[in-house]
Amino acid sequence: MSMKWIASAFLCTGLAIACGGGGGGGGDGSGVDRDEVVADLSQDELGDLCEYFIGLQEQPERTVDCGDGVTLTVGINPEDVDEEIADCASEGPPAGCPVTVGEVEDCFEQLEAFSDAQLCSDTTELPAACDFINDPLCQ
Repeated sequence: MSMKWIASAFLCTGLAIACGGGGGGGGDGSGVDRDEVVADLSQDELGDLCEYFIGLQEQPERTVDCGDGVTLTVGINPEDVDEEIADCASEGPPAGCPVTVGEVEDCFEQLEAFSDAQLCSDTTELPAACDFINDPLCQ
């Protein structure tokens, strides 16, 4: 994932998709209108969206052993939550990026559900809900 704002929103010690088995987030999403374009959000709305993303992955940091000397660090420690939310909310996507709040929420909810095996697999692909990540307008 090359979008800085996405990576900071769903950062798990350097690997943006390695956040399986997260903690919270609730069932109502971020509370921001799903039809809103993320690039057009106010700072408060972007903060709410970031808080939701961070809540999805809030779990004790742990290491996943993928074999062959490859390890991934996943999760985020509760003491780091406020800093992660502030980092995420400090920069949204570039103007002109058409991705909506609903599309981003759907993407990260699906990424959060990845198992350790999916995270370690060379064949795991991003969910279709995350196609916007490769949109040149959003990078």
